[in-house]
Amino acid sequence: MQDTAPVAAQRLLDAGTQAALLVPCRPICQQFVGLIARVLEESGISTVCLNMRREVAEDVKPPRTLFVKFPSGAPLGPAGDTETQHGVILEALEVLVSAS
Repeated sequence: MQDTAPVAAQRLLDAGTQAALLVPCRPICQQFVGLIARVLEESGISTVCLNMRREVAEDVKPPRTLFVKFPSGAPLGPAGDTETQHGVILEALEVLVSAS
C-alpha cells in the first residue's frame, strides 16, 4: 500500500485518468480496493468501489461504495450476463456523480 498504490496512482494520473471503478474478485480484495481507493482519491482520482460485504466497507470506509449482492468472483453479476453487468457499471457511475 505504501509503495505500489502511489506508483499506480501516478501512472493513472499520467494517463489522464479522472475516475476509477475498483472491482474486487476475491473476499480479501474487498478490503484492498477500499484502501487503494483512498490513495487514488488523495491523488485526485475519483473512485467507486464495488463491495459484497457491508462490514468490510464499514471497517475500511472507502470514499464511495456500491454494494452488490453477487458472490465473490462475480462482483458484476453472473458470467455472460452482459445486461446485469452493464447495469452494475451504470449504477456505479451514478454513485460516482451523485455521492457527496
